[in-house]
Amino acid sequence: MRALRIHSVLYGIFILTFCIFYWSSSIGAKDSKPSRTLVTKIRHLSSGSYARVVVDLSSGVHYETHTLKKEPLKGLSPRIYVDLMGARLSPHATRQILVRDRLLRRVRIGQFSSNVVRVVLDLESFTDHKTFLLPDPHRLVVDVYGRRNGRKRAPIARGKTILPRVKGVSPAGIPKIVLDPGHGGRDPGAIGPRGILEKDIVLSLAKKLARKLRKELAVKVILTRQDDSYVPLEDRTAIANAENADLFISLHTNASPNRRTRGVESYYLDNTTDEATIRLAARENGTSRKNVSDLQYILSDLTQSFKLEDSISLAHNLQSSLVSNMGRRYRNVKDLGVKKGLFYVLVGARMPSVLLEVFFVTNRLEGRSLVQRSFQNAIVEALYRGIKRYLKSPGLTKNL
Repeated sequence: MRALRIHSVLYGIFILTFCIFYWSSSIGAKDSKPSRTLVTKIRHLSSGSYARVVVDLSSGVHYETHTLKKEPLKGLSPRIYVDLMGARLSPHATRQILVRDRLLRRVRIGQFSSNVVRVVLDLESFTDHKTFLLPDPHRLVVDVYGRRNGRKRAPIARGKTILPRVKGVSPAGIPKIVLDPGHGGRDPGAIGPRGILEKDIVLSLAKKLARKLRKELAVKVILTRQDDSYVPLEDRTAIANAENADLFISLHTNASPNRRTRGVESYYLDNTTDEATIRLAARENGTSRKNVSDLQYILSDLTQSFKLEDSISLAHNLQSSLVSNMGRRYRNVKDLGVKKGLFYVLVGARMPSVLLEVFFVTNRLEGRSLVQRSFQNAIVEALYRGIKRYLKSPGLTKNL
């Protein structure tokens, strides 16, 4: 009987403790404020006919984009504003950026209400705009397009986080090519045998290819990075757009858990359901496979449909040149083909653009070859011939 009483008392204490804990947790949940996305930084790139504004975020966010027409009587210019729901502005964030070019006057950001951060773009005029989110890290991207006034380009106004100013203006009729050595800085890319880094290989290839193109074709060539520096993916495309480039080529080396996998493949921007391509895009985008799948729908209207055929043609020219020219010098060059994929670095490009996976750094033979000067020179020669052939292809003149 005594044992039964003790058991009853202990059971009562347990029930009482549980109720107190549940009650206090419920009260705390009601009283605590829901976590909000923190807006940490804003940066931009603008060229007078194109602008990209990037807002760095601590997490994903819901947003609404609106436009306001010019109001001359009130002295107000046309505006685009984006409301970030459930967000708060970091006290350290820049509140205003003055640009004052033909397209973008300034960018303003503020805490519009207790739960909404508003980003405002004051514009001279614009013809179109796109807004989208990218994850890992989270950022909101606003692209604004103005009218192009021929081949002469306005000086480029860059935010503090963008690459240094590119000197010179490409004369009328001379093609301008932007080469993008993938990765860089804190992002090494794929790592091969004995610590071979993708970022080092592609930078070397880009520099050599730039010298050859300038010498042999007398074209204007710009690199998105000149050294071992980190450049966000969205800034790379923005540089090409701001430069009003004619071609954008992003250079990479491939990787696979299977050390025997080898070959070269070329990509243009488009949705795909191919599992291997989605995994590759996740690696190059620095995000998860799920995020790439989700963005198939979010970014479907951002694919460059008006340059899609030219991008496919460029990819085929480069792929066939790599396979044929490298195949004449080296054995067992495997053609993995031209494919479509959703790569962040190609999103929003206004010119024919491709991403190249030039051999597998994780393959023991190809990895060792990629650091050899003769092998790199052969790749550069093959890419040069592919670009030259594409530039001379019929129907291209209208795009230059």
